[in-house]
Amino acid sequence: MASARADFNARVSHERRSRIETLRGRPPIELRALPSLSTEKTEVLGKLITFTTYAEVQKDGRLLILVRSDEQRLLGMVSYGATDGFWVLPDGSIAEASDKDVLEYFG
Repeated sequence: MASARADFNARVSHERRSRIETLRGRPPIELRALPSLSTEKTEVLGKLITFTTYAEVQKDGRLLILVRSDEQRLLGMVSYGATDGFWVLPDGSIAEASDKDVLEYFG
């Protein structure tokens, strides 16, 4: 069972990171045009996972891009997830979002 859970978690993590990498490859102007929130449900090893992309422009002109994956558990009463992301700086360069950045966004 632990091996199946580890395989499942690895596949979800891979899908989340793949989505982040796809977004990183888009031009900054396209990233700035993203909606502030979009969701997509995808099946991973027979379980439905919700991937949510967040795009939030900060007052200083930076753009925070986050991708969150959530798995519903306990008959949908609880969800378990993880989030990865990056910053698009005003000059168009990319910087990693820290764990603190993610926690502040969801806090």
